[in-house]
Amino acid sequence: WCHVLVPKNIARRFSSVHLAYHCWTWREATAFSFRSCFNISDQALIYLFNRVKSIAHLDLSECKASSAGVLKHVSQAKWATNLRHLGVAHWDSVSDQQLEYLKECKGLTSLDVSGTSISNDGMLDYLKVNPKLQHLDMRYNDEITESPESKCLRSLDLSETGVRIFPSGAALERVRLTRLP
Repeated sequence: WCHVLVPKNIARRFSSVHLAYHCWTWREATAFSFRSCFNISDQALIYLFNRVKSIAHLDLSECKASSAGVLKHVSQAKWATNLRHLGVAHWDSVSDQQLEYLKECKGLTSLDVSGTSISNDGMLDYLKVNPKLQHLDMRYNDEITESPESKCLRSLDLSETGVRIFPSGAALERVRLTRLP
C-alpha cells in the first residue's frame, strides 16, 4: 500500500511533467491526492490511470487544469470498481452529466462534490444506483435544496447549500448543515 500526496507547498507548481516523470514509481500506489494541483492536465491524469494497478482513494479537488471529462476515464479504468473515495470538490464543470459516469464506480463509499453544479435530481439518481455511499460532501452548492435520502449514508455535509430541512436517515451519524448570512 502506498499513498501519493503532493504537499501543499508545491501543489500549485506540480505539473503534468512531474506526474509523468514519477508515474512509473507510483505503479503500486493505491491512494492519490492531487488537491490544488492546478497544472495537471487531463492527458497526464489519463496517463497515470492507465499505468497504476488499482486506485482506492483519488482526490482531484481544485485541479483547475483538469476537465470533467477525466471522470469518464475514471469510470472506464480497470480499477473503477475498487475506487472507495473520490474528491472533485470545486470543479465548476462537474454536473449531473459527469455524475452519470460515476455510476460505474460501484464500490464508492465516499464522495466529495462540494462546490460543483450537481442538482437534487442528479444526486438522487446517483444514490439509487450506488447504495454503498456512506460519506457525502455537497457543501457550497446552491443547486442542492433537498436533503438526499439513502439508507447507508452515515455522514452528510450540506453546509452552504439551499437545504432548509434537517435530513434524516437510519444510518446517519453525522450531519453538517450551516448557512452563513
